[in-house]
Amino acid sequence: MSQNEKRQVNMELNHVEQYFSQGSGSFHALGDINLKIYQEDFICLLGSSGCGKTSLLNILAGYAHPTSGDVRVGNEPFIKPNPDVGVVFQQANLFPWMSVRQNIEFGLKRKGGFSRAERKERTEYYMDVVGLSKFADSLPHQLSGGMRQRATIARTLAPDPKIVLLDEPFSALDALTREHLQRHIYEIWKKTKKSFLFITHDVDEALILSNRILVMQPNPGHLTADLENPLDKSHTGFFRSIRETDEFWSMREYLIDQITTKEGSSSTGSQLHQLKTVLN
Repeated sequence: MSQNEKRQVNMELNHVEQYFSQGSGSFHALGDINLKIYQEDFICLLGSSGCGKTSLLNILAGYAHPTSGDVRVGNEPFIKPNPDVGVVFQQANLFPWMSVRQNIEFGLKRKGGFSRAERKERTEYYMDVVGLSKFADSLPHQLSGGMRQRATIARTLAPDPKIVLLDEPFSALDALTREHLQRHIYEIWKKTKKSFLFITHDVDEALILSNRILVMQPNPGHLTADLENPLDKSHTGFFRSIRETDEFWSMREYLIDQITTKEGSSSTGSQLHQLKTVLN
């Protein structure tokens, strides 16, 4: 039995297709997407602009229905936004008139099923997880961009979703803040053991954060690679040291080629062979 077969499947897509009306015809946005998201996956989804990542995210989040195919969360049909699926967008979408504490608690009130004491406990816990306990009563405009995004992550996590979708959440941040939040989100994933699917254009970010990497290509958007990330992250300080390894640069070159090269390129097979040689 493989490692994946031992783990719980939190979301499954079977033969998902997406078409959009375009003039007198239609645009084929997604073609035959098949995907299983397992418990404790940290998946990074890579692909060029326009390859269908946003269309796929909207289906994963329940904001759009596929034209055909089946989407399931926990063995149940997934046809609309669901508390089991949380979403973190590129921009922190906090309510500007609410404090950090109130923003986080809002998600719990919306889901329902929590007593006042439970809401308080969970709010305090997730403020601590993202390092914002000292800013509990601050309004969003009083926070830095990185702190606002941390508050958004806390609000998403507090209702205890099984799956967290992150749509390039650090793309608008400066390099130092981005690296700080990369470390933070990785530690949150390790602590919560949830399924994370993280959309990014940044190959380095995908290699550092993920344990599994998907690659999409366009026309229509489809998955061309589903790889386990083989890089060693067992030691503290790997965020810096991992870039010094031959494995990192070999994986990086291979993934860039996967993203930028059209399917059927004669170089793909030879590069995969070379990659396996280096990693072994």
